[in-house]
Amino acid sequence: MPDIISKQNSDPEFHWTYWQYFLNYYMEALNRANWSSTIPKELVAYTLVNNAFSFLEWQADLNVTISERELNALFRRMIKLPDV
Repeated sequence: MPDIISKQNSDPEFHWTYWQYFLNYYMEALNRANWSSTIPKELVAYTLVNNAFSFLEWQADLNVTISERELNALFRRMIKLPDV
């Protein structure tokens, strides 16, 4: 998958589809959760997707090579939703 993403990343239609996939993923997860926050689910989903993409851009821009596990650990350390 990383090869496909790197080759297609300059294609706006691919980028939009890829972004939508993650937005749908987070929306489904948030819809299954017992939502107790006053923050709109859609805003949380958009923020999570955009932050995930910023992690990918950070890796690409700075040639950072870390595993998916390490990337997930960093994401979880930085992005916390205490009242959700």
